[in-house]
Amino acid sequence: MSQKSIVLILFFLLAACSPGESPTATSTEPTRQSPQAGTSPASTAPAVDATVLAATPTQAPVVAQESVGESPPPPNRSPVSSEAVTEEPVITFSRSGGFAGLNQTFLIYADGRIVGANGEVRQVSPEQVVAVLQQIEAAGFFELDASYLPRDICCDRFSYEITVQTPTQSRSVVTMDGVENQPDGLTMTLAAITELLSSVGM
Repeated sequence: MSQKSIVLILFFLLAACSPGESPTATSTEPTRQSPQAGTSPASTAPAVDATVLAATPTQAPVVAQESVGESPPPPNRSPVSSEAVTEEPVITFSRSGGFAGLNQTFLIYADGRIVGANGEVRQVSPEQVVAVLQQIEAAGFFELDASYLPRDICCDRFSYEITVQTPTQSRSVVTMDGVENQPDGLTMTLAAITELLSSVGM
């Protein structure tokens, strides 16, 4: 074999054993797109699916409702007493007995009204009533006993019951005609009341 043939054989062997061109590496990293000018980063946020919004329940605001037909409670009011103030007579004079069997009661009020046994009303001045009350108090009526009765209560005698009321004291006394040693205060009280009744024809 010639030297030229040996050189050719070596050339082909070297060509067959030399490494080939390595393949170009392909990048697997995804290509990032830079935002365009004038576009804000928020515009690149992912869009929300409309079906998700439709499925999300929304809570309506609670609105206070007034009951129909109900009026607001009235303001507090001061309680008013239903008890009527009853005017009391200052002198109550009852007279009963005698031949005719009388039974009379007279009511004398501070304003001068005198109500008779049959309901008739006569009028005197308030000053006259005050004067009678002063006579009664001066006579010691409020210190008298509750009753002065005779030993013999028979035979058509008049009985008297006197009740006197003032803002500070009250007293009732029962007596009859013919009482032995009747106190002067009781005699003066009877006289003052009967004189006032006589002045108006009672």
